[in-house]
Amino acid sequence: MKISRKNNLRINFVLNELIPPFIRDCPFIMWPAFKLMFGKKAHLFFDFRKKVYDMTDQEFARINADICDVIIERDTDLNQECLDRIIREINGVKLLEVGCGGGFLAKKLARNNNVDAVDVYISDQLSGESHENLRFHQASSEALPFDDKSFDIVVCTHTLEHVRDIQKTLAELRRVARNKLVIVVPKERPALYTFSLHIHFFPYEFSLLSVVGRRTGQSLENLGGDWFYTESYH
Repeated sequence: MKISRKNNLRINFVLNELIPPFIRDCPFIMWPAFKLMFGKKAHLFFDFRKKVYDMTDQEFARINADICDVIIERDTDLNQECLDRIIREINGVKLLEVGCGGGFLAKKLARNNNVDAVDVYISDQLSGESHENLRFHQASSEALPFDDKSFDIVVCTHTLEHVRDIQKTLAELRRVARNKLVIVVPKERPALYTFSLHIHFFPYEFSLLSVVGRRTGQSLENLGGDWFYTESYH
């Protein structure tokens, strides 16, 4: 199924703002919708939040690989405003993207930057696209395989909502960033059953700030319906 990020934000508005929580969290109401959306793999989404913290790292990586053929297809989860901001403001640097997905943003950024890109699952096809200016690595965001301050800028978009240990991931992002950290997360209310493998939810500004903390050089804004957050280190 292919849905643009713009239409996805419209769907999320209906789910987040118009459907009462007692409906969103009712398994008897939500199961038919999951079955229709995901077929035989509906249970992977439906049971995810009940089981996610009991999974091994290998099981967690495997479920992300197993859903690749049934998740909503689009080139990127970034809305156009966030995408334009990132491309406009990042130029000529050594850059790391954490949570690169299918590589859409990493490939765009590699036109003018030296890019390393990491995800918990990298397909053989994507791995084969590595070249001088762009290298793909399969690794956990909670244990990045790079030295301290290895990158001028670290970009992490639509990823924090998926990680199990968000504080460990944040510590790793900050550890390898020399000058700047850019984070984008969806503005979304929590629910037991959602059509994504999200673990964390950020409906309000304070929802994200309570996780990242108050820091010198930080900036946060609602950009196109998502939270666009940055930290500058000089």
